Amino acid sequence: LEERDAKTDRINQESSEFVQESYKRSADLGRLSYEEFHPRGEIGQSMYRGVFDDLLQIAHLNCAANWESYDESQIYDSNEQFDRLAESLDRSMTTLFVEHYPISSLQSKKEATKGLIWQFDKVAHLAGHRHIEAHVNYVDPSTDRMFVDHIAPYPHTWNGRRPGFFAILIDRNGGGVLQVHTLPIPGLEDGTKCRRRVNCGRCHSGFEFWFSDRSFKCGKEPDRIDGHPCIPFLTCYRCPGEAWSFWYSRLFWACGYEGEENS
Repeated sequence: LEERDAKTDRINQESSEFVQESYKRSADLGRLSYEEFHPRGEIGQSMYRGVFDDLLQIAHLNCAANWESYDESQIYDSNEQFDRLAESLDRSMTTLFVEHYPISSLQSKKEATKGLIWQFDKVAHLAGHRHIEAHVNYVDPSTDRMFVDHIAPYPHTWNGRRPGFFAILIDRNGGGVLQVHTLPIPGLEDGTKCRRRVNCGRCHSGFEFWFSDRSFKCGKEPDRIDGHPCIPFLTCYRCPGEAWSFWYSRLFWACGYEGEENS
């Protein structure tokens, strides 16, 4: 509670409301039913059990199975909430366990989460957090049961990594999760104009403000050649070797030094 502030309360509340609203709107379409498992504390993350078309069960642990809740005076663990969700699940159904953190990033609930998932024959675990795509096998040494933790990439370019999303193939005849395949999201090539905080995140190699076009564009603005007009301390830094000067014959600033452009 010592680290609690208005910002953490707001983030907790807004993220919880977003997930809750997503389930409500999906259920309104008529093919999804769900049950919400509230935390013990006033502020915290709910867990959900969803069923789609009586075909697929979703065990939604939200941020993580070990995520605590709190109120004005106390912090509550998630043990009772986790147990309520676990008891509600149908072990015979094809099931997707979904949470923000991958199994490897869990702490106090890592073994309990793995133990629960190993109770299912037709199952997969979906996560994000680091968003470096990975597919990690977890095998129960006592029963040889296995599940795969699928870590999804970001839907936008990040640290040079191409964006993508998961396409999940489910056997409608009860055969479980057949495939979790990553589909790439088409990106924007270098030189393409983009809008910051709108679609510049789709640039394949990052983006920056191109002073030559006075707009944000994908990639890095190319260096200018000698004689190319520039604005000191604004665009002249793009000159080769950052060399620029005032060209008296043209009465403007330009890359390089007058008289040396053809040398």
